[in-house]
Amino acid sequence: MPNSIFDIMGPIMIGPSSSHTAGAARLGKMAYKLSGGDVAQADIYLHGSFAATYRGHGTDKALVAGLLNLSPWDERLRDAFSLAEERGLSYRFIPTDLGDVHPNTVRFVITGHNGDQSEIMGSSIGGGQVVVSEIDGLRVRFTGERPILITRHADTPGVISAIATLLYERNINIGNMTVNRSRQDHAASMYIEIDSLCQEDLTSRIRQIPGMGHIVAAVYDVKPGEVWPRESLARLKQQCEENGLVFDVVESIPVHEDIKLGRGNLDQLLKNYCENIRRCAEVGVKCVTYNFMPVFDWTRTQLDRKGVDGSTSLVMYWDQMKGLDPLK
Repeated sequence: MPNSIFDIMGPIMIGPSSSHTAGAARLGKMAYKLSGGDVAQADIYLHGSFAATYRGHGTDKALVAGLLNLSPWDERLRDAFSLAEERGLSYRFIPTDLGDVHPNTVRFVITGHNGDQSEIMGSSIGGGQVVVSEIDGLRVRFTGERPILITRHADTPGVISAIATLLYERNINIGNMTVNRSRQDHAASMYIEIDSLCQEDLTSRIRQIPGMGHIVAAVYDVKPGEVWPRESLARLKQQCEENGLVFDVVESIPVHEDIKLGRGNLDQLLKNYCENIRRCAEVGVKCVTYNFMPVFDWTRTQLDRKGVDGSTSLVMYWDQMKGLDPLK
């Protein structure tokens, strides 16, 4: 006996096949959402019967329609190619063998406008139903029928517990969870299928959970205007990597007062500044900031203010600042 009326009537859809059209559109739309809704270019690898019949069953149009965030029942599905051209979405279909997977399987390799790349693999298993089996190398299994939460975080103790606590506090039940850890870069990915929709503040609270992947630092024991020793930068990079962090931003290469005032040995000071930038690049630093402020620079009156989550931060109170003498 059928389990529901869906088993009798099938999905609401545009196209000739619930598996090859409706399911394909759902897979494309899920890939669109899992990649953050930023799809500039897509390589679409087709396996099995998808590869053999994708033109005749409209699988090609359905997949592109999904990548445009169209639903299986959207009447614009038949015009997916022209819509993609209008929106600047480029794509190509690549029949291939994806191994021991369902015959209606597709792998999306999606590149966003900012150059970020995502890979999603899923299968259309009949009646318009789908299963996503892989996200960026993380083996998963979900149908898209329930909300999902995906995180990429530093592989440090307490992160998973903190996320689970946030869900518990909002009375959100976890239906399924998968975690993938990388020993090479000390990173982890987590997939959580939940029973109800996330509240608006949940994702912002999750982003505040400690679990940093990158760090901002500098060489603090060299006077402004002098060249940073290569060994100091190398030692700083090593310390970061030993703790599972990436050193790729320098907080500040101090600007010498003579540069600010346009006096003294400017040529040498500017050469030293440029040399420091080159030496930062040698150790993988991609971003260098600088502070060009008089007297107090980045002023803080308290260095260990405790937040509600137990973490500490810097803070400045103007009443305390007013009592300071900048000349002392």
